[in-house]
Amino acid sequence: MSMQKTEIIYQEKSSMKLWAFILIPLLSVVVLLDVLINNSPKFTQDPEAQWTILIPILAFLLLYFIQLEWKFTESDFRYRFFPFIIKEKIIQYSDIQTMSVMKINPLFEFGGWGLRRGKLGKAYTTEGNLIIHMELKSGQKLNFTVKNKSEVERVIQLKATNSMPSAS
Repeated sequence: MSMQKTEIIYQEKSSMKLWAFILIPLLSVVVLLDVLINNSPKFTQDPEAQWTILIPILAFLLLYFIQLEWKFTESDFRYRFFPFIIKEKIIQYSDIQTMSVMKINPLFEFGGWGLRRGKLGKAYTTEGNLIIHMELKSGQKLNFTVKNKSEVERVIQLKATNSMPSAS
């Protein structure tokens, strides 16, 4: 049984930006005030009305726990997007057609941040406007948030000279 090298060459972790943590609780307060001012007795007796507060709180908790983690190892590219992808997914370098760092507008390309689909394929984005754009030999296109463009480009170039073509 052969063992694959899993020595990490480079990795990044990112989570949703602070604005999400401010916006959702603020919306919750606005909804709560509206409900309390306009139908206070109904709110305390109607479970459906109580959902108007619970849903934003659940959305806040979901955003709080979202974390993207990806890494280049000696033998492959690995990623997970907690809580949607708990177990690490592995892409062998031999399965990658091209890989490059791109500057994008997340709202235009994917309709925002998070787990999305757009013109460039499936996206796992949490912040910023830099991504690794990867096209697999199977035709699948994947995108991941990048923080350190120069370091990621260095690793892509390193892996391109060793085992896969690079995007120009």
